[in-house]
Amino acid sequence: MMSGHGTVETAVEATRLGAFDFVEKPLSLAKLLRTVERALDAGRQKRQGSRSLAAAADCARRPKSCHAAHT
Repeated sequence: MMSGHGTVETAVEATRLGAFDFVEKPLSLAKLLRTVERALDAGRQKRQGSRSLAAAADCARRPKSCHAAHT
C-alpha cells in the first residue's frame, strides 16, 4: 500500500486487509526496493506452493498417470 496521508492505524489496517507491508516517510529507496523484492519473492513462493498443491491433488485423483509422469 502506498499513501501520502497514512497513519500507523491505517498501515496496520491495510496490512490486516492484505497489504504486504508499509514503508514510512521519509521514504528510503533502499527500504522500498527491499520491500518490493520481498513481496515479489513471497508471491513467487505462494504461486509455487499453489502449483505443488494442485499437482498433489491431481496425483491423488489420478495416481497411475501421476506415477507415470514422475518416474
